[in-house]
Amino acid sequence: MTPSVPEPPETPEPAQPDAELPVAEFAFPGPLRDRLVAAILDGRKTTTTALAVEYDIEGEALPEVGSRQRVVDSAGRAVAVIETVRVRLCPLGEVPWEHARDEGEGHEDVAQWRRGHERFWRSEEMTAALGAPLTVDDGTVVVLEEFRLVRRLDAAEPLPPPPPGASGASGAFGAAGVPGAAGAAGTPAGSDTRAPHVDATVPPSAPVRARRRDRGRGRAAMVIAAAAAALLALAAGSAVGAVVRPSASPAPAPRTSSPAATPTPTPAATRATPAAVVPASPIRDCTVDGPLADPGLGTAASVVLNAETGEVLLDRRGDVPAQTASVMKLATAAAALRVLGPDYRASTTVLRGPDAGTIVLRGGGDLTLSRLPSGQESVYPGAAHLDDLAAQVRQARAADPELAQTPVSRIIVDSSLFGGTTWEDTWPATERQAGWLSHITTLQVDADRADPTVFLSPRGEDPVGRAAEAFAAFFPGATIDRDGATGDGSALAEVSSPPVSELLAPMLVPSDNTLAEMLARLVAIESGEGNTLADVDPAIRSALEDLGLDTEGMTFADGSGMSRNNAVAPELVAALLQRADADEDGLGPIVGALPVAGESGTLAYSNRFTGDNQVARGKVRAKTGSITTAYTLAGFVDAEDGSRLIAVIFATDRVSEASRQPIDTLATAYYRCGNRLANSPG
Repeated sequence: MTPSVPEPPETPEPAQPDAELPVAEFAFPGPLRDRLVAAILDGRKTTTTALAVEYDIEGEALPEVGSRQRVVDSAGRAVAVIETVRVRLCPLGEVPWEHARDEGEGHEDVAQWRRGHERFWRSEEMTAALGAPLTVDDGTVVVLEEFRLVRRLDAAEPLPPPPPGASGASGAFGAAGVPGAAGAAGTPAGSDTRAPHVDATVPPSAPVRARRRDRGRGRAAMVIAAAAAALLALAAGSAVGAVVRPSASPAPAPRTSSPAATPTPTPAATRATPAAVVPASPIRDCTVDGPLADPGLGTAASVVLNAETGEVLLDRRGDVPAQTASVMKLATAAAALRVLGPDYRASTTVLRGPDAGTIVLRGGGDLTLSRLPSGQESVYPGAAHLDDLAAQVRQARAADPELAQTPVSRIIVDSSLFGGTTWEDTWPATERQAGWLSHITTLQVDADRADPTVFLSPRGEDPVGRAAEAFAAFFPGATIDRDGATGDGSALAEVSSPPVSELLAPMLVPSDNTLAEMLARLVAIESGEGNTLADVDPAIRSALEDLGLDTEGMTFADGSGMSRNNAVAPELVAALLQRADADEDGLGPIVGALPVAGESGTLAYSNRFTGDNQVARGKVRAKTGSITTAYTLAGFVDAEDGSRLIAVIFATDRVSEASRQPIDTLATAYYRCGNRLANSPG
């Protein structure tokens, strides 16, 4: 099932004159554009596709349903007005045939449609513009847009050229996310992907629609080169993502806030690195200097331990705190097990109100609570259901003589358990649209997904409101009061989340950011640090130090790893994993909740452990991480020689989606070396 923005009711003709509408350009000027425009004019073409990462890079919102644009041909003439009628996000591997067919290019199936698009995304023009190839896989999030032909502009006139020195429309990137370059070749055949070009020009007064930007004639080569460098620094996939986060995910936009201050740690804690570095020796003669030096790793850091003996087989910058991406979720999992315990459940309750007709809906931090009918599973197996909560309320009120004859007329909503901001400063807003993260509130249903059954389903702007409305539907005529005094009425009903031990896999395997933030906030509350996002750092720090791990100089800015302000040393992650592998301090459940290469979660995507690295499929069990400035992997390697390794790999700074391959190659090298791994100078 693909998440979508519902179609709006029929709207009246816009007051905005055609000449002031944004311009929509399909492909480069030339035969391909003219074929696509002809398909729009005769009704064969009603859909188009773009990479979600483009919106992250330019900091733009997704296309709005109901927005209109002028379509221009290769001569720069406005020939039609189109209107967006539907916008969806989904992984590239799940694009439906109906969408591909309606792009009007005559493709016989989705596979043929995808090959045409990927030829463009991986074309020499794209690679030359980026300075590096763009990685596109099943999990890459794409924006599927449907539109309708509003009218032809039969008296089409060429668009006027820009004034001297003007550079055309604003924005640094074109339809495929590449900088416009003078003399760029046409789009490869069979690809309806908007791209930069230098022919048809648009005056600054005529805004150009995102993803179909006109480069204009005046953009300097220096600006183009800077844009290419920016894309190298920003392009990423997931969290989403992101959004296009790795995993199936869309990439976060660049974060700009400054790093958070690190509280002074408890001096009694000691680094939990098991032993002194073992130097290269005759029996440890397997070196990985080549894979470690791959420029795709940016600034590489890695620690490898023998899981059984605790020996440090390899250490590269292992004591240097760095951005973690979603590997941060391992610290969150450990803190949750330590502070909350494996059996902890978050509860949603309904209380008696101040009068007989009023009830109080109180959120307890269970973001897995579902609005689906009982018996239907959401993305969270075993989640509680609103209809069960409502049924308990009706039963309790029917059994109470003071309430039985009075219908529920008002529902007071209490969402005060979590305080402060609901969104960290460095999290891109596009992560909500791409389905990687919701606003963090104490009351919400299905982690605020538009579709409770789809992992990457868009999230909204008011999770509390969505939950309250879904609950109120069980009490016809009842009003919702989000400001009323809740009082201390007795409980009428309660439902609870699955226990923490059962939430670890849903958090770690697909890399669920919302679950991670939920657990982190509950840890902060339970530990007494507070109930805001700012309290997550001291709460996780305290939990890890209680486990004997030294957190000096480190920052835990959030629970999911989405923040670029996180800074954790690889050796701490390795020590945490060593405790989990030995099932010390109750951390054992983490091991079984990790993705497995080639088999599950974010390690099962088609671009992970491919080619020569396939030998390590099924042998690497690890948490992945992906944000624009950090790609990471941390977990276990069951090596070829029978030894078991703990491996942590951080690739930071100048990295991109393509960094996943050298990370996999390095992990595979660890698999091949096993206990013979040499810690030779890097």
